Amino acid sequence: MLLDVRFRINFNFGSFGFGRPQMSRRSEMLAGYARRAKANQPQQNEVAILRNRLLDDGFQRLREDLKTAFEQQIDEFHKEPDCADTLKLESMGENGFSVQKRDDAESKIDVKCDAGKRSVAISCKRPTKFTHFIEVMLNSNETGTYLYQGESRKDKDMSVTSDVDWIVSKALLALYGVEG
Repeated sequence: MLLDVRFRINFNFGSFGFGRPQMSRRSEMLAGYARRAKANQPQQNEVAILRNRLLDDGFQRLREDLKTAFEQQIDEFHKEPDCADTLKLESMGENGFSVQKRDDAESKIDVKCDAGKRSVAISCKRPTKFTHFIEVMLNSNETGTYLYQGESRKDKDMSVTSDVDWIVSKALLALYGVEG
C-alpha cells in the first residue's frame, strides 16, 4: 500500500505585502475586458470622429440647402406680377435666418439652426401657424446621413425625406395664410 501525501506551500501573503494577491475568477475576467477595451480605445475614437464629421457635413449641407431653397423661391416669387420685393431674407449668421413680409413686420418665418443638436426648427406664428423640425441623423450603416422630419422634436411619424423644397413651399404658404 502506497500512501501519497502532498503538501502545497503558498508563499502568497497578500495582506502582508509579500507577493501578488491572488485574483478571483471574476476580477481576472473583468481585467481582460478592461485591457481589451483600452486597446480598442484609439479605434473607437477614430470612429466617433468620423461619425461627427459625417453629421457635421450633413448639417452644413442642410443649412445651405434650406437657405438656397428659400432664396430661389423668393426670387421666383418676386418675378411674379405685383409681387416684386415683397419678401426679405435676413441672415442671423450661424444661428439661421428669417423671411419676412416687408409690409407686415410681425408676419415672418424663423429658421433656427442648432449646430450642437444638428437640427433646424422652422416656424411661422402669423398669419398661419407653421412648425417644422429637421434633424440630421446617421443612416443604418453609418456611411451617410438622412434627414428626420416632423412637426416637433417628439414627432416620430413623419416620413424621412431629403427634399427641402417641399418644406420651404409649405412655410412660404403659411406666411401668406394658406394652410397646406
